[in-house]
Amino acid sequence: MSAKSFKKAGEIAVDRFLSDSGQEENVPDEPITQGAQSATNGPDAEKQRINLALAPGNLSYLQVMARIQGVSVTRYLNDLISLDRENRAELYARAKELMG
Repeated sequence: MSAKSFKKAGEIAVDRFLSDSGQEENVPDEPITQGAQSATNGPDAEKQRINLALAPGNLSYLQVMARIQGVSVTRYLNDLISLDRENRAELYARAKELMG
């Protein structure tokens, strides 16, 4: 096993120590977005992707916070969106009705 592999294992241990629960949920680490380009073949067939332009400093913030949580930036963003969807479910439902 290479030194790089040991380093990665150490980073995972630190990330888990720093996370709130120390455990990861069994949520797929993949983007879940709408109105984006969708892969058509292979294991990525169900994934949808977008290009995202971030305000200065936000990429660094996302990378640090994702690492603290022990997840990828994609997973971290999906978790944030899921939390927002839960918190604003009624507003979302009403808006969908109005927008048809």
